[in-house]
Amino acid sequence: MNSKTLLVTGLATAVLLAAGVYLSERGASPSATAHDLHGPLFAELRSRVNDVAEVTIASGATTCTLKKAGATWGAADKGGFPVDFGKVKALVVGISELEKVEAMTRNREFHSKLGVEDAAGEGATSKRVTLKDASGAVLADVVLGKSKPTQGASSRSTLYVRVQGDDQAWEATGSLNADASSTSWLDRNISKVEEKRVKRASVAHPDGEVVVAARAAQDQTNLSVENVPAGKELQWDGVANGIASSLQYMSLDDVQRSEGFDMAGAVQTEFACFDGLVVTARSIEKDGKTWVTLAASFDESQRAAAAGPEAPPAEGEAATPPKPELKSVELVKKEVDELNTRWSTWVFNVPGYNGANLRKRMKDLLKQDAPTEGALEDDALEAIDSAPSQPVEDHSGHDHTDSATPPKSDGR
Repeated sequence: MNSKTLLVTGLATAVLLAAGVYLSERGASPSATAHDLHGPLFAELRSRVNDVAEVTIASGATTCTLKKAGATWGAADKGGFPVDFGKVKALVVGISELEKVEAMTRNREFHSKLGVEDAAGEGATSKRVTLKDASGAVLADVVLGKSKPTQGASSRSTLYVRVQGDDQAWEATGSLNADASSTSWLDRNISKVEEKRVKRASVAHPDGEVVVAARAAQDQTNLSVENVPAGKELQWDGVANGIASSLQYMSLDDVQRSEGFDMAGAVQTEFACFDGLVVTARSIEKDGKTWVTLAASFDESQRAAAAGPEAPPAEGEAATPPKPELKSVELVKKEVDELNTRWSTWVFNVPGYNGANLRKRMKDLLKQDAPTEGALEDDALEAIDSAPSQPVEDHSGHDHTDSATPPKSDGR
């Protein structure tokens, strides 16, 4: 072997040694190939995203499992209540599209700095996501860590990840939402029955009080409150509209199976619509939360008369706005079936504003009486009587004047 060959061989060896040292410091194996250092984190998942039938997300002591049943995804710990499929799809596709950018550390002591530590460990911030097919076979199992700040407008979002069971951490392209709380995945929309469809709303309380608000016609803006006590006034003309609108923007904070759930003492709120749809809501207060069951039905007698052709306006008068179109009987009956399919086996925990509108009393709709002059005086005296007394400071041995008593004039 001549000197030139020895020189080339020595240089090549030096390059390999240098590469080995670099990869070792970064945490990657010195024998790693270019293919190992780049490409998809889960190469086979891209062709099998439609096979994913179960997603489990774990972080610390919190775990949620989302399962596919037929064409619907549901939360396992919420009795299979439907979840937002768009969010599930985004997570599964996002994991399938994770691309390695750079090998990071293999040292477990540094995993927490990247947020890829053991997700079951105490104080862990990482999130472990496991994807399985219908047979239970694991298609991907990954620990998601911190996002890396992007630099420049054209930079791709990246985050730190680690395949479960492998100490090698990676920077990978992607931006994923993986909340371990099942409530964050629920399809929160319960009802979108528009307020303008409601013809009559009645709120029946267990103690016998009934509050009724109704419209005489579809084009009447505000519901009129029936049986307002003599000498009383409504707070404003549309004060009862909130009762009717509670179905339009009803969402959930939580959900349970209705079987075995105690609804004793429930307030019953019924909504009759101009097109014949009737919705009955039963609500109770439990542990500071409002829980509601819902049922839909069709009542032909509630349907308003079909809108006929409008008479032409008199000369010089503006045309009368056309009356709102009613849904056909067939569409309303179909809506009833769809609503009951979604509602019939569940009890919903709704936000406070929804609960308040479902449980209105007459006093909630009326102006409060202004206090009389005597009442104001009584309130003032009560406030004085209830005010805490101030301790008197001890100034024994000091020549002083009480600051609460003005000094007497000496006449000069």
